[in-house]
Amino acid sequence: MNPKFIKPAYVISINSVNCQIELKCNGIHLFEYKSKSSASGNGISISIPINHLLLKNKKFNVNAKILPAHGKNALERSSIARFQIQMLDYTAPKKTMVTLYETKTPDQDTENSEVKPEIDLEGLPFYELIGGATSEILPFDMKGWTNSVDLSSINTQKLLSDAFSFYKDIQSIIDQKDINRYLEVKQEQDQLLKTAYYYTRKEIDREKQQVLAIFNETGLNVLPFNFEDVEIELMGKDNQLVRLKRLNNIPVLMLYNPLNKKTVKLDIKLHKKNINTPLSII
Repeated sequence: MNPKFIKPAYVISINSVNCQIELKCNGIHLFEYKSKSSASGNGISISIPINHLLLKNKKFNVNAKILPAHGKNALERSSIARFQIQMLDYTAPKKTMVTLYETKTPDQDTENSEVKPEIDLEGLPFYELIGGATSEILPFDMKGWTNSVDLSSINTQKLLSDAFSFYKDIQSIIDQKDINRYLEVKQEQDQLLKTAYYYTRKEIDREKQQVLAIFNETGLNVLPFNFEDVEIELMGKDNQLVRLKRLNNIPVLMLYNPLNKKTVKLDIKLHKKNINTPLSII
């Protein structure tokens, strides 16, 4: 490990205007921006850590799917997106940040407005930005889901039914405000995040307090979902992770408070340690 890096991290920095985005790392869902505000030409500028998806030092890839703005069927020449892969040290992020890779949507400017760009985004249903790098400075080697079951070997309807039941259990836990049970079922995920991001006891307690605040907020509940509303998405090179997706693109575990219009999105990924164990959060 580079001696200059005490708490090394890899992040994806993404900027966009007049479009929506689905972002994956190693074929695993990382982030999505799908908002009505994109229809007004608005965009985002955000950095997202990926240590928890890397697990150890290795080559990795990033895929950003650039989608039309909300309510539109096609991209426009004003649809712009860029992502950077960067490494940094959490103890001094601005001083240590290094860009390893950068890519962006093709330049749409031409000298003559009647001349089309070399790669014209106008009218495309989507555009993909693809890149990658190699992590070399992480101080851990985590197993995570690397030895878990290839979920494509399981009957699709069976897997959908099991995943749906798990998500419904999570909804019930939230509705019952059972904070201890919630922390119990996501214990494996929390341990992975603790290692990936060097959490101190103070940071762990702060995370717990944030979860407690969500559970205790009056009026904040999961938006209802039914079996016919969802589908499964297998993730990762070897299909070892699965999540539920609503057909209308709203996150399945979307908490909403009609009193103050507050929303909270819970993104959980499931795996099976072996073929005889149930699905669990990782």
